[in-house]
Amino acid sequence: MSLQTELPGQDLEGLTPEEREIVEQQQKLNEQLRQINAKKQEDAQKERQKKLDSYNKLLKSAKDFRSQSLTMTDRQDAEERNAWAEEAELEAHLLAMELGIKTETAVVQEIEPEIWQRPGLRRRLVWGALGALIIFLVWSYGCFQDIRHTILNSNAKLPLEQQAQPYDATSFQKFFFEKFVELIDLPTLLIKLLIVAPFVAFYLLPVFKTKRDFITEFFEDLTPWQRSILTVLLLGLLLLHSALSHSVKP
Repeated sequence: MSLQTELPGQDLEGLTPEEREIVEQQQKLNEQLRQINAKKQEDAQKERQKKLDSYNKLLKSAKDFRSQSLTMTDRQDAEERNAWAEEAELEAHLLAMELGIKTETAVVQEIEPEIWQRPGLRRRLVWGALGALIIFLVWSYGCFQDIRHTILNSNAKLPLEQQAQPYDATSFQKFFFEKFVELIDLPTLLIKLLIVAPFVAFYLLPVFKTKRDFITEFFEDLTPWQRSILTVLLLGLLLLHSALSHSVKP
């Protein structure tokens, strides 16, 4: 849009004072309009540059969140970083549409679960371990009986003083008595805790609803390294307890 109407080659010397004043006003208006348009273009360019900077920052943030998710050892933290990345990618895509930048729609990138985190794998591992344990126990009992019969057959050919004494029902009774003593220690300890230090029992047992409990803090407050140390420590104490239970005499 322009207000300039003077003809080519026209000068102010051949104009009347009134015409000269009109031309001068037109020139001033044209200059003002040019300045306004230049200011609008400058503001639009600044706004576009601001949006372009935001677009680049969002892309960088999304890339950083994706990279962080790959280094996370905790799956929940990794999923949180991916969610942040998806939000940043979506905002960047909307800005790209405003700026007229051709870009692909943000694609949700799922974290490939580790082999031990795949659905149903843990259940299959538990049932597989139980099945293997049952097979091993049946096989061990069969071997136990075969060797016992072998010893009895050998004893039939030997004098009494040279005969070996195989394990029998009494031996099984001793074994199960040992396991009974080992397993009864845990509820006994918990009963003692309820009497001597009930707050410790409330903290350890999930059946009591308290503000803080061991299971919640184990999974939510401890780091993976701390959980690993605590798990190894507990397993070591259980193995020590099992070893000491062998010294029990019926």
